[in-house]
Amino acid sequence: MFMTLVPASGASALSRWSSHMIAYQVSVNGKHVATAGLRQGVVSAIANWVFVPSDVAAEPHTDWSAGFSLGGLDDQTSENLRWFRCDVKLGDEISIKLIETTEVDQPTEREPKKRGCTKT
Repeated sequence: MFMTLVPASGASALSRWSSHMIAYQVSVNGKHVATAGLRQGVVSAIANWVFVPSDVAAEPHTDWSAGFSLGGLDDQTSENLRWFRCDVKLGDEISIKLIETTEVDQPTEREPKKRGCTKT
């Protein structure tokens, strides 16, 4: 699952959202974990599932892993942001509600945006 919110750019959009913003209100297993939003930038909620061959799995009889992260990119500071990240297991429930608000949680991590492509 990949969802991205990209607020409109331009003077009219900025004045409209000067006191309000769109945000994701996220809960995991019924517990609120973060409200993430920006006045200008990108906010993404990403749930992933990965097959892990048994010969490289960290635990015996585990051939998959799953995770969820809530992050984004602040266009004003050119920083990559993270509000929340966790591993998930069978039966876990992730709830994402799209809201309009004047207050959001501060990100738990901020990193300068990396420019261009890098070879690993």
